[in-house]
Amino acid sequence: MAASRRLYLSVTLKLMALFAAGVAFFILLSALGGPETPPETKTVTLSVTHLVAGKPELVDWEGKPILLLARSEPMRTALLSSGQRLVDPTSSTSHQPPAAANVYRSLRPELFVTLARGTLIGCPLEYVAADSGASPIANWQGGFHEQCSDAWYDLAGRAYRHGTHPRNLVIPPHHYDAQGRLVIGSNE
Repeated sequence: MAASRRLYLSVTLKLMALFAAGVAFFILLSALGGPETPPETKTVTLSVTHLVAGKPELVDWEGKPILLLARSEPMRTALLSSGQRLVDPTSSTSHQPPAAANVYRSLRPELFVTLARGTLIGCPLEYVAADSGASPIANWQGGFHEQCSDAWYDLAGRAYRHGTHPRNLVIPPHHYDAQGRLVIGSNE
């Protein structure tokens, strides 16, 4: 009886060692295979000449909603004076293309491009106009509201201190082509 138990344990131990060696060999081969080529990012090219200031438009980029907002001169001027109430007014810790690291957080001040999801848990954003009366922020100049977490953002997607999450909205990679069309998905 002891001999058969010893044989059983010996065979089980050898099978476990063989399995462990197989797993280690698989991991080694995977690591030696070299880096994987990242998937190619698709781009979306569209004309923005039809956009009206204060009327947001949603477009789809790789299954993600992108919000486009044409900004009027008064909307752009309002962005210059709201810095002290913002978590990151200079966008120094924000995710945006290098050319959009400015007070407008855009390549062109008259057009704002952002991922239409909040930064806390990805809740949808809603545009709240300056004259809506719906903001808890004093002297509201217009901006965005993250519905799930009650976070508020200005017209450049910068988070107000009042909100529950201290990160500015994500600005996707984008640029303008030679014809002046917006190309989302590439910084060029």
